[in-house]
Amino acid sequence: MAQDELAEAKSAYEEEMFMKVLKITDGLVTEDPKSAPAWLIQGNALQKLEDYQGAISSYKRALKLNDNSPEILTNLGVAYFNSDDISTAYKYLKKAIKLNDSYSPAHYFMGNLEYAEFKSKSALKCYQRALELNPKYRDALYMRSAVYFEMQDYQKALQDLNEVMDIDPSLERAKFNKAIILITAENYSEAMDVLNEVEPKLLEKQTDYFYYLGEAQYFSGKKEDACNSYSKAAELGDTESEEIYTQFCLTKAERKSREQKRTISISF
Repeated sequence: MAQDELAEAKSAYEEEMFMKVLKITDGLVTEDPKSAPAWLIQGNALQKLEDYQGAISSYKRALKLNDNSPEILTNLGVAYFNSDDISTAYKYLKKAIKLNDSYSPAHYFMGNLEYAEFKSKSALKCYQRALELNPKYRDALYMRSAVYFEMQDYQKALQDLNEVMDIDPSLERAKFNKAIILITAENYSEAMDVLNEVEPKLLEKQTDYFYYLGEAQYFSGKKEDACNSYSKAAELGDTESEEIYTQFCLTKAERKSREQKRTISISF
């Protein structure tokens, strides 16, 4: 019966029914407090619900029962990372890698930690190792693209994003970030083609979509279309688009060059 319930919890987790996972695992750990898998999946569900302290508590219960699991150590490290406790996150991720250097998620999340600390070279090494172990690791390819972008190696960044889109064609932010890289590399026409395939409602910030669409249109010579895009972005609250619209669309003045957006230029 416990195995059936655990399987049901895992199925609910895969279907992103995280509250159902908690309901099932609450019963499981009450009946058997020594079930490390139940504590683990409970921690995973709590982490998805952004209850990081709750996740840490569940992972620690799982770790006491199974201290030989790189998965538990990695997920515990991620929970500390999400709680902004970088030093503790680093400690658990390092333990996971030491325990099993072939566990690719530990290298991936260590890369995220290094990337968040602006250590691009260290992050790149972590993502490289994760991809050596799992060449189709979508998220590692995605984040390696971010590192290449920071290093201004736009060709490699685009190669990684193209592979990401082959693996997961539905990932809108991958297409969006491809367009941002193309704009940064001054390949405006191709960027505009990519952006026309993106559904802005599926992105976290529609304002950035219309801003970058305006940039691609403006520097492709489609200035009227660009002004309409800047206007949409401005209506959604983008101050830079409002400045561009006021200074260049209303006055018909020429923009001779573009500046990087003052906010995060690429979102991974």
